[in-house]
Amino acid sequence: MRSTTAPAVGLLMASVLQAAVLAELVHPNIVQLLGMEFGDEPMMVLEQLEVGHLGEYLTKNRRFLEPNELVTYCWQLASALSFVAVKRYVHCNITLASLRLGTSGSLKVSVWGSINPLRCTSCGS
Repeated sequence: MRSTTAPAVGLLMASVLQAAVLAELVHPNIVQLLGMEFGDEPMMVLEQLEVGHLGEYLTKNRRFLEPNELVTYCWQLASALSFVAVKRYVHCNITLASLRLGTSGSLKVSVWGSINPLRCTSCGS
């Protein structure tokens, strides 16, 4: 007979594993994990950025990015994703909602529910 707590244990384990990965990813362009809360459901406490996500910012301000902003954001995104790849992970869902903005013009990658270990297709490692 299957235990009714199995889904809860699975959610807890998935959350702890995700938090362990996030704890490894300390970079200026990655939203930082500040801690974990274990109440009714496990919850990660993440760094909060003032402006919100890039999609909200563009919609609210009804404008396009200036070329210098676009280059800066692309550079910051590339820096974060390069760092993640060096740690042997890949973010599988980069969208406007996963790109957070701070008031200082910084862009940070978030929404890490779709991070996976990077695997070599030729050698399997």
